[in-house]
Amino acid sequence: AAAAEASAPAERGRTCCARMAAPGRVPALAVVIVGRNELVYERRLAAGREEQAHVHQFVLHSALDMVEEKVWATTAMALSPHVDEFNEFQVRAWVAADGARFLLLHEKVADDLAKRTRTEDNIRSFFEEVNELYTKIVLNPFYEVDAKITSPSFDRRGAALAAQWG
Repeated sequence: AAAAEASAPAERGRTCCARMAAPGRVPALAVVIVGRNELVYERRLAAGREEQAHVHQFVLHSALDMVEEKVWATTAMALSPHVDEFNEFQVRAWVAADGARFLLLHEKVADDLAKRTRTEDNIRSFFEEVNELYTKIVLNPFYEVDAKITSPSFDRRGAALAAQWG
């Protein structure tokens, strides 16, 4: 029974990653998780020049104000379609049950309705999987609120999702 339970999350992760690799995805550049008051996790998804990393951080951090506005206007976890836009970048956001905000920076989504719908489904699946990982971390009785996430398993799973996504 324990083996079946242990393989179930891996199966869910493979299913999610398979969906992320489907047509309709856009190049993801970075993901951050902001706790109640602090940045708790950050991962660059695309290799690039260091100055681009600073632009990505700037866009993500400036989008937090837009996320704060939208959080109070909806009860949905996914703040769609996107919360902010800067040049060729768009920022998507997800709000966890504890108020943590997940932000995904990606290149602009195509205007084609079918591609945009597939992309939004892929982004939702990505956020759902990251939310599941995050929930497991914060439910740990030894986790302190707003502490940096340093779990090697979280980082490995996040890296696997990033490899499939970006």
